[in-house]
Amino acid sequence: MLSASGALGTIASVGAITGPVGWGVALVSAAGFGFLTGYNCAALYLKGD
Repeated sequence: MLSASGALGTIASVGAITGPVGWGVALVSAAGFGFLTGYNCAALYLKGD
């Protein structure tokens, strides 16, 4: 019983740590992708295609 609760506690703590980190990575990658897309569109627009 003690080992089971300990394992659950470890899993919960790992999930609590990796959860926000995963969201942060996803947000950063999405922001970077959006920035690159906007930058490329602006560059093409300014060049006059």
